[in-house]
Amino acid sequence: MSEYLICPRCGQEIARRRNPVPTVDIIITITTVFVGLGGGVPQAADDAREVAVFPPEALPRDLAFDHGRILADYLAVRQEWRARAAALPG
Repeated sequence: MSEYLICPRCGQEIARRRNPVPTVDIIITITTVFVGLGGGVPQAADDAREVAVFPPEALPRDLAFDHGRILADYLAVRQEWRARAAALPG
């Protein structure tokens, strides 16, 4: 499919071509969260200056990257799991 435009620099007619098949340019980010029980005492190493453990209601607001969003999503899913488990017979 061609369309003609006027070049703003030289005034010549130029053809603008488009792909007739619709395309989408997107970036998809997928985060995987592993849930488990840990033991021992957390220690900062070469990947962090310090380490701390927080209850969900006291999480810091300034978490790196999109970790706040990831934790919020996890906590919502965890709440749903707990509600389903509570509704199970027995």
